[in-house]
Amino acid sequence: MMNEGGSTARCDAARVECEPGSMESLTVPCGRCNSGTQRAVHTCGADCRWGALEPSGACSNETAACDPRDSRSETRGCECGRTQSRTLTCSDTCEWIPGAWDACDLAGLECKPGQTAPETRDCECGRTQSRTKTCSDSCTWVAGAWSACDLTGLECKPGQTAPETRGCECGRMQSRTKSCSDSCKWVSGEWGACDLAGVECTPGQTQMQTVACASCGTRTQQRGCAADSCKWGAWADVSSACASSCEDCAEVQFCKAPSGQPNPGGTKCRQMLKACTHEQALTDCQQDIPVVCGAVSQPFFMQYL
Repeated sequence: MMNEGGSTARCDAARVECEPGSMESLTVPCGRCNSGTQRAVHTCGADCRWGALEPSGACSNETAACDPRDSRSETRGCECGRTQSRTLTCSDTCEWIPGAWDACDLAGLECKPGQTAPETRDCECGRTQSRTKTCSDSCTWVAGAWSACDLTGLECKPGQTAPETRGCECGRMQSRTKSCSDSCKWVSGEWGACDLAGVECTPGQTQMQTVACASCGTRTQQRGCAADSCKWGAWADVSSACASSCEDCAEVQFCKAPSGQPNPGGTKCRQMLKACTHEQALTDCQQDIPVVCGAVSQPFFMQYL
């Protein structure tokens, strides 16, 4: 045998098994827990002894699931697209023994699948409505529909309007519109004008007139508009300048007026009492002319107060 320096290695003759560097292939039993055989190779070392056998082929009848020295890990999906893992260890009987699964890491997610949570919000009139949100398989909240806003017991609903009417003068009607406020209470608008088209008069309206007295003179009368019917009431005297008779309403001043007078040469009369109307004064004068003058001379002239 030659050593690395070119000299022959000397081995213990009693322990020489092989030529250093030589190789030998053998058929050996399979590893632990297997019943078949497999090829193995060992190499002769510098000490002229065979080294350890190293398997070089498959086992002819491999029945073991694993080698007791082996371990491995496996993963699986869990909630929300995440994964969890566990370690499997080979037992002395060459079977895989699984460990416990790690917890499914849901850190940073909105929620856990199947989880629910209530929500509320304000709605009309200071009331609230609610809904339930549910955690989906992707660990995000999915909101349900809002419940109706419960407005039971309130006067009205926001945006709602309603007309109102009431009686006014002359048996007519006036109207207004009331609206529902954000607090669900009626707020009334202004009353419209009372429609008095076509009526004789308007309530509170008055009229005055001057009429002749039954004898001589005049009297002042007034009438008012009735609020319930918008019709004129009866005339009523408010002042009077009536004379007891018409005989002193006028006098004949000239049967034939001299020069310097209006209508010289004609008959002239003049009114004596302001209480008499012009018509009453003229009538009295015309009745006096035949008695005083016999006949009227033209041009006739009547002077009124």
